[in-house]
Amino acid sequence: HHRIPIVKELQNDVHLQAYLKHPNGIYLSIKQFANEYQSLRSTLGSEHSLAIQMHLSSIADENDIVGARLSFLRLQRVYQLKASEMVRGNYLGWLGPELDEVDALMIGETAFTDGQLEFANQWLHEALSLTRKREPSVGVGNFEESIPATGKILALLGRSYLRQGLPEKAAEMYTQAAYIDPRDGNVIALKLELVHKPPLTEPVFTNENLQKLCLLQNKLPDNKFDPRLNCVYRQVILPYYRFKQELISVSPYLALFY
Repeated sequence: HHRIPIVKELQNDVHLQAYLKHPNGIYLSIKQFANEYQSLRSTLGSEHSLAIQMHLSSIADENDIVGARLSFLRLQRVYQLKASEMVRGNYLGWLGPELDEVDALMIGETAFTDGQLEFANQWLHEALSLTRKREPSVGVGNFEESIPATGKILALLGRSYLRQGLPEKAAEMYTQAAYIDPRDGNVIALKLELVHKPPLTEPVFTNENLQKLCLLQNKLPDNKFDPRLNCVYRQVILPYYRFKQELISVSPYLALFY
């Protein structure tokens, strides 16, 4: 019972409510929640009751964090956002908490894995910039060297460039990454891929009309569209997950879900 006043206080916390409405705040909360419960899962191991297993299975985990990272890419594509602004918590003027270099790296890596290479490049460049600002250098003066996190980012950038048909830029990234951390898994993978080149990745296709409708949001569409037709976002139980509903016919009623 002593926790009830604390919960009520949090429910009435205006700053907390604003934090949890912002995409970055939602993501950071999910990540914190999942990481804390992962510690509990690790502590309990497999030796716990079925009831506890069922409860833990309904709690956010790594898969939910990955899903939250993908939601950044959906927002970025629909609203034509830049990773540099999203990292700083600026969503078309809607300000919120900032992300750090680890978040930028993980979102970039998720974009790379998902084949969204244009976005991967943006996020990885942000991760590289933030990492270089915050990493302590090894050495003194002209002999300073970056520490391994930079090597991983450079290697991922190289792997992305290679899949975009830019082998020269990929080779440049490999030279820098291999000097910093030749044992990193992505550096090794890039070295092999420079020899046995992977197939090019096709750009992610987005329906042009859907994109236009979603970008319009609450504005009246132009004459190309029936003003009754629209594209809206629907929410499910997970707060960070959205799907698109495109109304393509009023009578008969017909809608597409993405």
